[in-house]
Amino acid sequence: MTQGAGGARPPDFGAAVQQEQGGQPQRALVAAPLYNHPDADEGLISVYLGSEDGLHTGAPWWYAESNEADARLGT
Repeated sequence: MTQGAGGARPPDFGAAVQQEQGGQPQRALVAAPLYNHPDADEGLISVYLGSEDGLHTGAPWWYAESNEADARLGT
């Protein structure tokens, strides 16, 4: 298993949806329903923006987590 920053396990990803315009990525929505922070399996949804250079994969433009254990946001 790969470890993330600080030894934390990286989230398992669920669905990902990408919107394109003229063959260029404009937005991508990524769901990680088993994300833990701090609640177990609370889930996380992230939105990444794109440009002519492609999808920006650093910090997400927007994100939400449920803050409720076992909610599995993004399923």
